[in-house]
Amino acid sequence: MKTDNYQIGIEININHINAVLVFQQNKQWKINAFWQFPLPLNDNIDDINLRTILKRWQQSLPPINRIALALPDTVASYHTIALSNLISLTPAAYYRLAQLRATSHQQVTKQAVQFDYRQHNQHLAIHLHNKTLIETYIALFAKINLTITAIDIPACALRYVATHLNISPHSILIFCQNNQMLWVCADKEMPHYGTLSYQDHQEQEKTITAITHQASLATGAMLFLR
Repeated sequence: MKTDNYQIGIEININHINAVLVFQQNKQWKINAFWQFPLPLNDNIDDINLRTILKRWQQSLPPINRIALALPDTVASYHTIALSNLISLTPAAYYRLAQLRATSHQQVTKQAVQFDYRQHNQHLAIHLHNKTLIETYIALFAKINLTITAIDIPACALRYVATHLNISPHSILIFCQNNQMLWVCADKEMPHYGTLSYQDHQEQEKTITAITHQASLATGAMLFLR
């Protein structure tokens, strides 16, 4: 969701829904809050269930009607294409590369897809989403007057937010609130991410150490605490 100084991203996952609220202050974006709501196990997300959760959120979130939606990577496909540093491509060429990858994916899976792409350093990142699923979510959100302005997978969406926070792409993202930890790996290891729980400060520190060690990062982790 977006206003003059607020932006909200919603991630729909298999067993839970996440939301991240960031706000702009002194021309810099900062994380304001993170929510996680569980979904019933072994239960598909239907219109009534999701609409109930979103309406409950609208009581506590800013009065905004536009959202950036992140779907779980189990319903999306993420591809990267290495680019030569000896050849400079035009925006039209990037689009064509992404389109060719989407066409190839459709031929293999026999499913219609929507695609998005972004060029970062010497890589072209391409996201493929099931077209029917996207149309279903667009219609569902429209029923409660919410307009989807962007669709991504959670890890990529949070890395995009990090660019507004001036965080190095080589750093892991860690956000802690209410004994819940949300983490996203560095750009070069995308799209790995996850959520973890901890009981106290000592367990929190151990968890952070384990994440940064497994990620094998050269730089220190970036930690958000509330």
